[in-house]
Amino acid sequence: MTTRLDDQIMATFVVILTPDLKDGGFTVTVPALPGVVTDGETVVEALERAPESIDLHLDGASKERLAASGARFDLQIEYVDVPALSERRTPVSSAAD
Repeated sequence: MTTRLDDQIMATFVVILTPDLKDGGFTVTVPALPGVVTDGETVVEALERAPESIDLHLDGASKERLAASGARFDLQIEYVDVPALSERRTPVSSAAD
């Protein structure tokens, strides 16, 4: 999620969408900015609300206050490939064999 920090700087934040299985909709959190939470009825709506929540959190915040809140601007997400479960399963013989 890219959001405006000021007139000249844009920042990209990883957001996590969590479906609300009980009430429906989605909750958005920002791992780099503890306390930033928003939601939406759909994925699109939730993602549209995220930049405003991030902007509100960062608005007027000093680096010291952000650091004290646990904000992390060094957060890096890496992706790894894992073989499909069907490729890793070992056949199990049944008792009738």
